[in-house]
Amino acid sequence: MPVDRTLARVDADLAAGDARMATQRLRGLVASYPWRMDVRERLAAAYRMTGDAAQAGRWGYLPGVATPEELQAFAHATPDPLNRMRALRWAAAEDSAEPDVRARLRRLRDEAEATYERELRYEALPATLAEPYESNKWLDRLVVAAIVATILFFVLGVANGVVTVVRWLL
Repeated sequence: MPVDRTLARVDADLAAGDARMATQRLRGLVASYPWRMDVRERLAAAYRMTGDAAQAGRWGYLPGVATPEELQAFAHATPDPLNRMRALRWAAAEDSAEPDVRARLRRLRDEAEATYERELRYEALPATLAEPYESNKWLDRLVVAAIVATILFFVLGVANGVVTVVRWLL
């Protein structure tokens, strides 16, 4: 559906008091058109109408329409700067953004790089997200042990059944 038709439906949803449907439509548009700051602004406004300051801050961050309170709520809800980068749903190089948007992207990236002491890029976030976090090795081993025990239990159960059937037949 064209963006203009979807935005018209968003207006109708908001006029009818259905902010949930409006935000759902707008989130779909942001996913399809992440560079459209007007869509992000409208999504921030829709969340502002529902009183969700953290989401208003999230979606109003890049277009620069979020209030200081909303930005603080977003930072409080998502304290890790890497997760805030991810939450913005910007998957392109910073250079592809308008200058003011680029500056906001850069500011958040600088914060995340200082936290993790490594270079990060928006366009590579899906590949790099797991790297800063260390896996819980004892939990990994416990899961593997549980899988091995389950397989062993199954194999022993089948073997016991085979032995029982053989004894019954003889």
